[in-house]
Order: sequence, then structure tokens, then C-alpha cells
Amino acid sequence: FIAYDCDQAGVDGEGKIAEALRKVGANVHILDLTRLGLPMTESHGADLTDYWMKYGGTVEQFMEHLDRARADSL
Repeated sequence: FIAYDCDQAGVDGEGKIAEALRKVGANVHILDLTRLGLPMTESHGADLTDYWMKYGGTVEQFMEHLDRARADSL
């Protein structure tokens, strides 16, 4: 699973690392943190720490998101 910040640098970075990992045979799942309610911003985007600390994220929601990401890549 890859979960970078919710900003353009994060989107670009997760794409690069996903491509590199796939080239060596890894199963890659990118987590779209906006689907967990984190806002997309120009810079200094929210991340998983923000999900837990600022947005009151729950383990249940996060686990559901992991399951969705896994299913979306099948």
C-alpha cells in the first residue's frame, strides 16, 4: 500500500514509486486519502497522521478503505 500526502507532490510521488515497485513484480495498492475525507491541497497536503489526529479517523474506516483499494486494483 502507498499513501502519500494529499497534494500534487504526493500524487506525483506515489505514481513514481508505484511504477518502480510494479517493475520489480510488487502488487501495489495506492490509497486515495481523499476518499477518507482528507482535502486535496496545492501544497503541504494532509496525510495519514492528519487522518488520525485532526480528522478523527477510525480503524474501521481505514480498514474498509484498505479493502476497497485492494478490490479496485483487481
